[in-house]
Amino acid sequence: MLHGETEEILINVSGTIEEMVKADISYAGTVKKCSGIPYLIKLLTIENQELLVNTTKAIGALARDTESRLEMERLDGFRLIWSLLKYPSSSVQASAAWAICPYVKSSRVSCNSLVQL
Repeated sequence: MLHGETEEILINVSGTIEEMVKADISYAGTVKKCSGIPYLIKLLTIENQELLVNTTKAIGALARDTESRLEMERLDGFRLIWSLLKYPSSSVQASAAWAICPYVKSSRVSCNSLVQL
């Protein structure tokens, strides 16, 4: 991913990752093994509303998996998602909030540390 692909392809790939992981959480391990998580985190910095929505949804689906969530935490992914709560698009804000939910439910991080993000 990210090596010359058009934004349309990236939108579709991130949407597919979300659907695969939602259907079967074991695909989270496949995404992790293929080094997909760092690429998804990088996509959070691209100013494309549809891409941000699909990417945050994919990250939210992956966050249900402990190993994926730990990698995303290590890569500062949730700080980036938290910052999208201020994005001018309500659909990006909604998908960012959705992506944060599994992280908050499953993480050892306290609410106070999330507020500091």
